[in-house]
Amino acid sequence: MELYILAITNFVLIIFALILLKELKNFQNLKKNYSAVVVLQKIMEVLGRKIPANEKLEEINKLLIEENDIMYSTIVSYDGDSHIVQISNVNSAYLEAFKEISDDSIFKNNALKNIPKYVTLPQGESLKYSSAKERGICSAMFMPLYLNDTYVGYWLMEDKRPNAFDRFEKIQLSILKNNLVLIIENSNYQSTIEKMAVSDRLTGLYNRYYLYSKGRNLINEYPVSTIVIADIDHFKKINDTYGHDVGDDVLVNMVQTTLNSLSKQDIFVRFGGEEFVIMFPGKAPDECKQKIDEIREIISKVKFATSNNDFLNVTVSYGISIFQRGGNLDATLKNADIALYRAKENGRNRVEIA
Repeated sequence: MELYILAITNFVLIIFALILLKELKNFQNLKKNYSAVVVLQKIMEVLGRKIPANEKLEEINKLLIEENDIMYSTIVSYDGDSHIVQISNVNSAYLEAFKEISDDSIFKNNALKNIPKYVTLPQGESLKYSSAKERGICSAMFMPLYLNDTYVGYWLMEDKRPNAFDRFEKIQLSILKNNLVLIIENSNYQSTIEKMAVSDRLTGLYNRYYLYSKGRNLINEYPVSTIVIADIDHFKKINDTYGHDVGDDVLVNMVQTTLNSLSKQDIFVRFGGEEFVIMFPGKAPDECKQKIDEIREIISKVKFATSNNDFLNVTVSYGISIFQRGGNLDATLKNADIALYRAKENGRNRVEIA
């Protein structure tokens, strides 16, 4: 009789234990789901704030790390081939090494197919790309970001622990991914609007508005800078003889030839018509004169096609002036214009310093 009662008691305890385990599992799932909801709610609050896109991504990246116990999280957004936003909780050297990830076989095919990729290795082994090896990464979750079937970036989570992302729910990742794409879409739209406001439609160069709004601030960061005004010689005659289409081609080719010889720090602006301004932040006039002479010589040797299947040579005259920090930009431009006028008077296809 006692054995019978003991057996029944054990059976009841087992059933009770199973119920408890089930309830505990339900509780853990509920807790996990609640945690996901809290994170999403916080992300929505960030989305609603009137701050730049990169700041929003920084805030979201911080939330992902803190709320989900992620060691490393990086969000990269593309505009064409160039990075417009790079957000990571690791240093800039890591971001530079990060470029290889897009070409790594682990990620490349998945990015092109818009498939999330989860990779995990046993403790002590690291993933193949060099930045992972250096930091002993065992787990990685790669999420390609697509906007209207266009690959616009990716989100990569990494951890030194194996199986670090097993706990993530697909729906949670999907919602987070969609929010990141939304931010990138808004960022790209804003970037396009801003670019249109400061760019010349024909040549793609900065325009006069940029020169006065941002260019002025850039050269004021240096004690001395150089400003050059360039003007295509006899441009009206080219338009009158060959037509405006040929004139436009001359402008575009002259711009491209010049850009090929300038550095990323130099600022090239279409000032109006056939007149251009080049700003050399932190560079002295003598150094810039040598560079401008080289550009002038290259342009003078270029053969431009005409509407008559003929070819013409184009020359450019230049005036150079010095800008000192805190100086008057209009006065500097006027001095450069005076030097340009002197170059025209002295036979064109010349460089003169004010």
